[in-house]
Amino acid sequence: MMAATAYRLGFDHIQLYAAGRGPLRQTDPDAYIGYRVWPKFGFDAPVNAAEMSRHPVVSMHGLRTVQEVVARTPE
Repeated sequence: MMAATAYRLGFDHIQLYAAGRGPLRQTDPDAYIGYRVWPKFGFDAPVNAAEMSRHPVVSMHGLRTVQEVVARTPE
């Protein structure tokens, strides 16, 4: 809702944290789901190169952005 309001007010940039943790439970009011939701709306940001180089799935090594990660592993 805040992103839509910012758009309507003419903001050309917003900053957010795509935080998350899992597994998500509907009964947990403190669950963060931004890491699942914001990329669907086009959110992109650099990912930590060191974290990606240690990823257990070799095909994830070298990815540089959130959108690259989502494209590689949409699930």
